[in-house]
Amino acid sequence: KDKGNNNTVKNNGYDKALKAVLVAENSLSSVDSESARDLVALVTDKNLKQELASRLDAVDAAIDATKLVDALEKLVNDSLNKDDLNNAVDFRDENAVEKAVTDLTNESVKEELQTRVDALNKILNDNTAPVVSGVEDGETRNESVSVTVDEEDVKVTVTLNGTEIENADVFTLEGEYVYTVVDAAFNETVVKFTIDTTNPEFVGLVSGNHYDEITLDVSDATDVTITVVNKDTGVTEEVEVGTVLTEDATYYITAVDAAGNSSSIWVAIDTTAPVISGVSETTPTNKNEIVYVSDKFLMTVTIDGTEYTREDFTVGANNENFSFQKKVTHEGTHTVVATDKFGNTTTVTFVIDKTAPEVVSVVKSNNDKATKNDVTVTVTLNEKGVAPEGWTQVSDTEFTKVYSENGKYT
Repeated sequence: KDKGNNNTVKNNGYDKALKAVLVAENSLSSVDSESARDLVALVTDKNLKQELASRLDAVDAAIDATKLVDALEKLVNDSLNKDDLNNAVDFRDENAVEKAVTDLTNESVKEELQTRVDALNKILNDNTAPVVSGVEDGETRNESVSVTVDEEDVKVTVTLNGTEIENADVFTLEGEYVYTVVDAAFNETVVKFTIDTTNPEFVGLVSGNHYDEITLDVSDATDVTITVVNKDTGVTEEVEVGTVLTEDATYYITAVDAAGNSSSIWVAIDTTAPVISGVSETTPTNKNEIVYVSDKFLMTVTIDGTEYTREDFTVGANNENFSFQKKVTHEGTHTVVATDKFGNTTTVTFVIDKTAPEVVSVVKSNNDKATKNDVTVTVTLNEKGVAPEGWTQVSDTEFTKVYSENGKYT
């Protein structure tokens, strides 16, 4: 009877301790674990006592590991920047959180905690900034921009000309963009880009016009390349904004900005008046004359009031370098006026005189009598003349000659 009572006491002590251990294993509560240890201490069977104590050690290890993971998780979730995350890394490493989980014998708890630690490590071990594709940092485009990010759990902030706007799949408005991506590990990528769809415009220049000089200014002078083609010489060169052209020529000028937008104009510098040749303004002629006129932009030629236009001209390459010629046969004073497209004018007057002059008077100093002295003969014409050889021209119409040799003169 006494032996049976002892067995009952023993069994009752183990049973109570076992029940307390089971409660602690299910609750993973430090209070339940401590209560169970008090009961395990009353178990007299060493083997049973050791078995229950080992199970409680596993419970305490799970409780401690859970507390560590909870603390680590809070540090990560409360982090506001990369420094906070680095503090969480230090906590993880100094407290051997990962080892505390991997050493657990409670497989269900171990699996649950390992899943949480893996998720935290994905953040804590991430030092790689998000990759932004679709546009390069500093790029300027003349078209819409589509931006993608290689991570999903990120915060995207977009500003346009300094004002925050909503993120979008495609950006179309002109302006300067700052596209900022921050992932869960506070790794940051910033991409700045510009959308510019406006063509640069030349200031103060109109295509097709001419100027005394040309200053190459554009409406948007930032990162603009200007190419000048001198169509007269065939020379092409890149010049700076603000360059002044002064050489007479026709120019084809193109401005291209950093986005590839461009504008082109045809302009000319023409300070040269048309050239009239083939006739003399100073020397009359008794022959027919051919009037030659040439000019790059010749528009009209008027001869004695009769106007000739481009339909009457010969034209060179690029619809430039016009020339004209006209034969003039009748006597008289003739006036040629040539005007180019830009108002430069040349006027030439010449004389054709096919009628011989008439002698109005002949005066001899000897009065037609024989004399041993020199005789001066003065001849007066009815119009302007030219002194024959040996004669002296006194005026436009009067000429003299001195005869000093013996003889009879006619």
